[in-house]
Amino acid sequence: NNNFDPSIGEGTYTITYTYSDANACSNSDNGNLTVIECINTASLNESTISTFKIYPNPASSEITIEVNNDFENNEIKLFDLSSKLMFSSKITSNKCSIDVSSFSKGIYFVEIGGVREKFVVE
Repeated sequence: NNNFDPSIGEGTYTITYTYSDANACSNSDNGNLTVIECINTASLNESTISTFKIYPNPASSEITIEVNNDFENNEIKLFDLSSKLMFSSKITSNKCSIDVSSFSKGIYFVEIGGVREKFVVE
C-alpha cells in the first residue's frame, strides 16, 4: 500500500523509493529497513526518556551516573569504542561514582538496561 506501518512488528523490510524531477525523469531504488523495536512515543514521559545522566562529560578522573527508579537494580557497564568491557557493577542506588582515571583518553559508553550513552575521558 506504499506506506510503511511499523506496527507490523520487528523484522527486515524492503523499502522502494520512487521519485520524479521537474523534467519528468524518474527513477527508483530499493533498500532494506530493519525494525529492531517500535515504541509509542506518545506514551513516553520525561522520566522515561531521561533514563540516566553522566557527568562531568568530558571527565578526567571520575564520572557520576544518576539513574531514574526504572534502572535501579540493573547493572552498569562501561565499554570502550571497540566494545571491550572496562567496568561492570550492580546499581545499588540512584547515584554512583566511577573512577576513570586509569582509562586512556577517548570515547566510552555507559550501558544500563540496554541503553547506551557516550562519555569522553580527557
